[in-house]
Amino acid sequence: MKITSCAVMACFLLILVSVMIVPAVAHTTVAVDSVSNDNCESVSIEIDTDEVFGIGSATIDLVYNTSILTLQTTNFSGDLGEVTLNDNSGTIYMVAATSDSPGPNGTVKFVELEFCPVSGALGCSDLELIVHEITDGNIGGDIEVIQPDTVTNGQFCIAQDNPEGTCVSVSPASITSDSSEIVSITIDTDDDAGIGSATIKLTYDISKINLTGVSGGAIGMDSWNDNNGEVTMTAADLTARPSGNDILFADLTFCPVAGASGCSDLDIEAISIYNFNEVSITSTVNDGQFCISENGNDNSGSSSSGSNGGSSSSGGSGNSAEAFNNIQVSETERKNVHKDKKISYSFNEEGNIVRYINFTGLKNAGEISTKVEMLKNTSTLVDHPPLGLVYKNLNILVGGYNWANLDNIESPKVNFVVEKAWVQENNVDESTIQLLHYTEGEWNPLTTSLVGQDAGYLCFEAETTGFSPFAIVGKVSDGGSGEEGIGDSGDSGDSEYGDSSSQEPLSTDETNGSPGFGLFAGLMVLVVVVQLLRKK
Repeated sequence: MKITSCAVMACFLLILVSVMIVPAVAHTTVAVDSVSNDNCESVSIEIDTDEVFGIGSATIDLVYNTSILTLQTTNFSGDLGEVTLNDNSGTIYMVAATSDSPGPNGTVKFVELEFCPVSGALGCSDLELIVHEITDGNIGGDIEVIQPDTVTNGQFCIAQDNPEGTCVSVSPASITSDSSEIVSITIDTDDDAGIGSATIKLTYDISKINLTGVSGGAIGMDSWNDNNGEVTMTAADLTARPSGNDILFADLTFCPVAGASGCSDLDIEAISIYNFNEVSITSTVNDGQFCISENGNDNSGSSSSGSNGGSSSSGGSGNSAEAFNNIQVSETERKNVHKDKKISYSFNEEGNIVRYINFTGLKNAGEISTKVEMLKNTSTLVDHPPLGLVYKNLNILVGGYNWANLDNIESPKVNFVVEKAWVQENNVDESTIQLLHYTEGEWNPLTTSLVGQDAGYLCFEAETTGFSPFAIVGKVSDGGSGEEGIGDSGDSGDSEYGDSSSQEPLSTDETNGSPGFGLFAGLMVLVVVVQLLRKK
């Protein structure tokens, strides 16, 4: 059989068209509203789709807390027509189907439900969706079952306005977003003395949202610690004395975890609250919720807090220029500085290895704050990591910018501890342990002395000329088996050889097939056919 050039061209065009035509992919999402109210309010369940034949039918459950809400709606209908509904002890079973072909598309309201708070109830009820089946509206043809891309749950929170006594609340009570949002913790109180100090814990779901920032409010922020989704914050200011409603305790910035969906509860625990007279205040709480919206979540720049191997991640507030995600623990102490008086700041926050910072004041400066930031890796304020075996990286900030100079203080010293277990495991020579101070672009060793020890720790004191980034280092004993560059847990960047974790994996375009491969294959087929023609 003779193969003509026309046949060759037809074959090539057929291959080319087949590899270039890519069918459009339809997307469908299901979501329920989140609301905050102390009265009855309606919530909608909506199906958003771009299916060609629209939505033909849907079978969906909604689960709610009957101790917090009651279902009030008596007329159930939506864009698919009348909804058959059965409420069984907090699980609402719903079915609706349209006779139209094609069915409705775009934003399809499946049903609107009215809920009312149970008398005397407080807090929030989750509104959890269970999608059993959704079909398209191709009536008379091949009806397809639609699998939703995302299902977004909601929440009904019972709002409290100006409560008697003292109440700690998440504000707003419910947020729905696919990007970074600020959540506030506020205090309402009728205590005439005002709020003097508070320790408050907020718990969130690290598989759904990341904590990316904490800042203090009306009484500042002395310290905070985020341990796998439990953020404990402490603040005290015996001069501000805020009272009344909507007192800002803290602002927390949350961002959805890449690819996550659904809702994270924001549960509040008021560990302790004291008024200006240091009298304990009893309080109630209003929890909240952060829901990831159905518009999509592609926060590829964020990572789950749970990806740190279960380690604690935490940080501090104030005027630090350190990168937020590099701060592990932050602790602030305040003292009045007087001329020719010795000042001692003591620290005891878990994870802070600094015990004391001492100096003598040369001027009457009033109240001066001193902050210690324990870091996960080398400070982002420096150009390069120190050499040697790194135990800890830290920042120390005293007063405002450049306040802690030799015109204002003298004889500054830093007292810190080193775990004996670290020394033994890495075969470190105790006499080589030093505090390094980063100044003028270089890591400078400070005079460091062993001043004491107990069963678990060695205690050192170092003389410094100022405060900024620091690192504690040591050297392996001669003939030892330790490896230079090995730091504490989570501190993998302190080696002159760099951090191998910075190497990027190949993209999926480099490792998997792509549409361009089909075009290449078509060209190869054409070449083979031409060779056959030449042989003929």
